[in-house]
Amino acid sequence: MLILRPPFHNPGKYFWINSLHPPKSCTAITRQRPKSFWRRPGYPNGFSFKAQIPNNGQIGLDLATMVVSYLDKIGVKLELEPMDYSAWLSRMIKKNHSEGVFFANDHGGPYSGIRKNFMTAQTWNPHLMSDPYIDQTWTDAVENPKLTEKQSMEVMKKLAVYALDQAPCILIPTSYSYSAWWPWVQNFYGEFFVGAQRSGPIYARIWINQEMKKKMEY
Repeated sequence: MLILRPPFHNPGKYFWINSLHPPKSCTAITRQRPKSFWRRPGYPNGFSFKAQIPNNGQIGLDLATMVVSYLDKIGVKLELEPMDYSAWLSRMIKKNHSEGVFFANDHGGPYSGIRKNFMTAQTWNPHLMSDPYIDQTWTDAVENPKLTEKQSMEVMKKLAVYALDQAPCILIPTSYSYSAWWPWVQNFYGEFFVGAQRSGPIYARIWINQEMKKKMEY
């Protein structure tokens, strides 16, 4: 299973994970001779699988080609199946895709990132991860009124490392993005969405300080 973006964005002051100490799964293959790695799980000659990918983004297609090349070096043959977005989305939601699927998941915070990516029966969990420990730990942390924000974030931080260590998918790094706006754009703080790709409520509350704009000769 392959995902084009990391699951967390803007993690907050209590959720930093030291990249110098990555989950164990990140180094499992690199510590051994790549093509001999698959002998232990019973694939002495490697294996092959298919993955659907939406054809509406060149960056995604380029990244997928890069992953195909990477996997080939360790004896894994990946065959891409480009599809129109609507057909791809239908298969992803119904969970009747093949062994692999490429998708770009929107950034989420510590709570939503773990829930939608790693919890049972979530829409954006096409890798079909179902781990009772993750489900129960996340629920307990969210529903426990006695936990402070810091304590709750500590739980989520450990849960994130645990989830990544299960290696349910291939996580591909992404670039940073930035927001910039003129000072006369008031009541805007750089946010993009309120929930699932909903930007309307943000724009509805923005107002233009015409007096400031005029003073700045615009």
